[in-house]
Amino acid sequence: MSDAPAPGFDLRDAVLCLRRRAGWLALALALGVAGGVAAHRLLPPRYVGESTLLVESSWVRDGFIDTPVASSLRSQVQTLRHRLTSDRALAGIVAALGDAPLAALPAAGREGALRKHLELEVVDGASPEAAVVRIAFRSPDRALALGVVRASAEQLIAEREAERASQAQATEALLASQLRDLQAELASQARELDEIELARSGAALGASGDGGEVHTLRSSALASIQELQSQLSRAEAVYTRRHPSVKQLRAELARRRAQLVAPAATAAGVAAVSDEPSARYRSLLRAYDTNVQSYARLLGRQIEAAMGRRLEQSGAALELRVLREPFVTPFPSPAHLPLFAGAGGAAGLALGAAALLALALRRPSFESVERLAASSGLPVVAAIPLLGAARARGERAAPPAGLLVDVAPQSIAAEQYRGFLPYLPSAGEGALVLVTSAERGEGKSLTAVNLAASAALDAGRRVLLVDADLRCPTQHRLLRAERAPGLCEAVENGTPLAEMARPTRVANLFAVGAGRRCENPLRVLEDERFAALLGAARSAFDLVLVDAPPLLPVVDARLLARRATMIVFVVRADRTPRAVVLRTLGELDAPVGIVLNGIGASAYRRYYRSEPYGAAYPVQSGA
Repeated sequence: MSDAPAPGFDLRDAVLCLRRRAGWLALALALGVAGGVAAHRLLPPRYVGESTLLVESSWVRDGFIDTPVASSLRSQVQTLRHRLTSDRALAGIVAALGDAPLAALPAAGREGALRKHLELEVVDGASPEAAVVRIAFRSPDRALALGVVRASAEQLIAEREAERASQAQATEALLASQLRDLQAELASQARELDEIELARSGAALGASGDGGEVHTLRSSALASIQELQSQLSRAEAVYTRRHPSVKQLRAELARRRAQLVAPAATAAGVAAVSDEPSARYRSLLRAYDTNVQSYARLLGRQIEAAMGRRLEQSGAALELRVLREPFVTPFPSPAHLPLFAGAGGAAGLALGAAALLALALRRPSFESVERLAASSGLPVVAAIPLLGAARARGERAAPPAGLLVDVAPQSIAAEQYRGFLPYLPSAGEGALVLVTSAERGEGKSLTAVNLAASAALDAGRRVLLVDADLRCPTQHRLLRAERAPGLCEAVENGTPLAEMARPTRVANLFAVGAGRRCENPLRVLEDERFAALLGAARSAFDLVLVDAPPLLPVVDARLLARRATMIVFVVRADRTPRAVVLRTLGELDAPVGIVLNGIGASAYRRYYRSEPYGAAYPVQSGA
């Protein structure tokens, strides 16, 4: 006998506890879902205002500087989402709507209320060039839902127009400033070249002409190049590169650029024949030629920037377009029902599991054969699965449904009751086996009648079953027999139990009921005549099996235990507290075998793979 303390409640016990109470968990889940649906119905319905916009990658460049920054379509949509819910945008929406449509919202937190229910999501973003976005707003007020969506779309488009127009204007101004700086640098370089040429030899001056004429020629060439570049940009915006007008303008522009470079080349030739060529002069010529080319490029970009600004002002390069005008759903749509139902079900399941585990922690019981055997240090002679209440009591059924060994010999429960046979004392000894439990309702009477039937049918022994639970007799109901005359009359009259015994439907099994109700059951069990009757019965039968009262409520079972050869202790799974089981076992001296009664289906199948035996009376999965 083990004196070890009751083991703690660990994760494995929690899993077994929840599996055993799967029915209660299902009920908690159903109640949680019902609660979520009820909460959903209590919420006020909301109208949904919607509008769809097309977001395109614009064909007009965002900038005309040397290193433009390209942004992906995804980042543009994300920027739109942040912009729509920004304080400035929401303030603009509030100002556009006015006070009348927003009367339902609190005056102090209108922007926050709008931000909470305003949504922008991508509906179709498969193309890298464009995406369709949806603006939605939910509100119990139909007019407010429509007004917010319309104002939001207009606010986005207006902000984007203003931003791109400002960007194009800033780019044009930047290029104009760069052109002015470059033009001033070109004029300075031209004057310095003229001064160097005038200081050269007369031959150089004769070849290059008067210095003032050279300066005038360069200024005139720059102006004509600027005008031709403007004409070429306008023509290319209308015609292709192969159009005669475009070809003519390109040829004229090339000729004018050559004229601009020609004086410098002539001066370079004169300098080449000079006896002392100037390094400064050659450096100025190279810088002047480079600046002329840069001036032409910047001039083209300035023209493109001006065209882009005009396109922005005319709306031809908008990135945002309204695909579907703002509208409101004809009927109010409630909040997401699946979300509420799922949240309610999860909450109900969690609360149900927590409640079941809390109850189990208050009085932890044995859920498995392994834990019971390890804690008690005693053999578990049988592990009986859950049975229906009518079967267990044997009520309203004929033949007795509680006599499983006889009526369902191939059932799992009957096979487990046969596990008691190897532990029986040897035949011929007239053993007295006491069947008891710690508390009421643990199935000791059902266990006693089935153990007796198994010994009679399967072991062929002559068995006497005595109902000694005089306070709450049960065997007469299980066997469909009369309660009296029985044990009380036998002790009172001194009648041998062999004479009082009545045969049952099971061969070799005889039974003695409790008899009439006794005023003092303890006096009957302490009577010397009772001890003599038990001794005579042990001589007349191979096995005497006594259905005794539970140990904790009364002392009757302790008196009977002193006369027993062996004690069968019945433990109800998931009911009898562990501490109670171990404390009660510690008070017993006779050899003890344990029957674990009422194991759940999941726990039972884990330890015993006996599916072929469950055809007649399958394992009950409910709690």
